[in-house]
Amino acid sequence: SIFYQSNHQPIGYIINFHFPSRKLIAYCMSKGELSSFLKYILANAAFSVLFAHVLFILGIYFLIKSLYIFLLHI
Repeated sequence: SIFYQSNHQPIGYIINFHFPSRKLIAYCMSKGELSSFLKYILANAAFSVLFAHVLFILGIYFLIKSLYIFLLHI
């Protein structure tokens, strides 16, 4: 299978669906010229992982910010 199986979690679904398997990555690296379809898959994988990291960092930032504001008002 090209893609990993989904975990039934929204963010896990995005990452696991778009992230190609290790066999596909090894196949892509062994080829001299990548086909446009494989470039598309790898670009989607990179974008999905980057997007998930940005969402995670923003979530941590807003959590810390709200905790800071909450502690100021105690």
